[in-house]
Amino acid sequence: FAVIAVQSDGKAVFGGAGGTIVNGVSVNGLVRLTAAGVVDPSFALAGVSASSVSSVAVLPDGRMLVGGYLTVPNVTTARFGRISATGSWEAALLSYTDSSYSIGKIVLPSDGKIWAGAFGSLDSGSFAVWRLSPLGIIEQRFTAYSANATWAFAPAGDDRLIAEMRSGTNPGQSAARFAANGTLDGPIAQTEISTGVQTVVTAPGGMLYVAGEFTRINGAPQRRLARLNADGSLDATFAVGSGFDRTPE
Repeated sequence: FAVIAVQSDGKAVFGGAGGTIVNGVSVNGLVRLTAAGVVDPSFALAGVSASSVSSVAVLPDGRMLVGGYLTVPNVTTARFGRISATGSWEAALLSYTDSSYSIGKIVLPSDGKIWAGAFGSLDSGSFAVWRLSPLGIIEQRFTAYSANATWAFAPAGDDRLIAEMRSGTNPGQSAARFAANGTLDGPIAQTEISTGVQTVVTAPGGMLYVAGEFTRINGAPQRRLARLNADGSLDATFAVGSGFDRTPE
């Protein structure tokens, strides 16, 4: 299984390939286990089949958001939707005719809004992150440059976004800040190898943690993990020495 979401009651939801066998039970891309590790018989995907589930998030009311390669009757290219607490399909939240993408990351900040990032090519290769209202209505799509996946992003407050961005004409990747209306405010962290930034986490005071395969940030040696100030400059007080030999996630 590729993704895990833990409910407030201690049960855990696991998403992955359809047809996976768990404790002798074939599951349709998504399974819920009790706190004791037993398959929960009260939960099963219904009204939707999934060749794979790439993201899952539990809403405060117990319902869930699911992203992946989903097949839903009468819905064209369902890749992201909402299901009930027992697994019944409720609604598609994003539907595009482009079938080559799925939702690879879901973030639920404390303001109740929904943020979703595309995994795979969409609209000729441009990356995409969507901000949706608590009701699932699309408020804004953020797009810039070319990327195969957008899992490195984080809401930055006031409906703004911090996300990775990369381009085939750019030898590195950057973390970039986007305004609430989707416009690009500019790069805030330029890395110098093609695999660049893979994880972004916001911190108090507007600071950021970024992780990836990079060896330099903004021209300074920095191995795989860095903390940035709000203006994107490297925080020299966060010293990780020689850094990590593998990318932290």
